[in-house]
Amino acid sequence: PPKVGEITTYTLTLVAEAGDNNMNDVSVETSIPLHVNWLDQYDVDGELVYNSVSKKIDWDAGNISAGQRKELTFQVSIQPSISQLRSAPVLLNIQRLRANDGFTNELLQDSSPAVTTELNEEMGFERGNGKVTQ
Repeated sequence: PPKVGEITTYTLTLVAEAGDNNMNDVSVETSIPLHVNWLDQYDVDGELVYNSVSKKIDWDAGNISAGQRKELTFQVSIQPSISQLRSAPVLLNIQRLRANDGFTNELLQDSSPAVTTELNEEMGFERGNGKVTQ
């Protein structure tokens, strides 16, 4: 778990995946909170723009064929303060995807909740594993 005053680095991966139809002009918008540092280490399918002032991330994934996926992997770090003790700080705010359905030409929109330091219990991690300790 992250510790007060110590820097912890996280690697995050966003996935955009097409279902039965192609998705065109796929874009994902999100941002990182003020207490999170962008490390400028990333691997992207498509184009990425990061605004260091607003901390906004714009990922242009382009077109995705039916049944295929594209990924954006990047690194961030945090150095929790005493005020974050026993909490699981947010690393990435809500992610919003927009695309056009390649068959119906309808606008597709979806979102995912904020990502915290808590690692998934389904992957064998204990509940509360992301809470800041001393």
